Amino acid sequence: MNKELLIGIIVGSIIFLILLVVGIILICKKKKKNKIETIPTNNELAKKIIDSVGGKDNITNVSAKMTRLALGVKTSDKFDSKLVPEIKSLIMETKITFLIGDNAEKIAKEIESEIK
Repeated sequence: MNKELLIGIIVGSIIFLILLVVGIILICKKKKKNKIETIPTNNELAKKIIDSVGGKDNITNVSAKMTRLALGVKTSDKFDSKLVPEIKSLIMETKITFLIGDNAEKIAKEIESEIK
């Protein structure tokens, strides 16, 4: 009887730990998903991005691929990440790539219309 009780406790503990780990993973994924969805997709964000790269005159081209927005710039020295702290960015000499999410193409169109 003691042996069966011990096995039951061990099996129960393992099941509990598995459920706990799965729960934590699901909560983390939900928080990450909500973070991406909270990025606004309006003209205000497009203007913030334009300002962050140094204005309209510094932008040479705009493109979007899947979840990324790429801006060709004359110089990346003018980039101010503090203007768009909610967006992760990759800075190169003449290109700045923003990780926007599913709305990258919409924001690219808004930026194109702003700089024309």
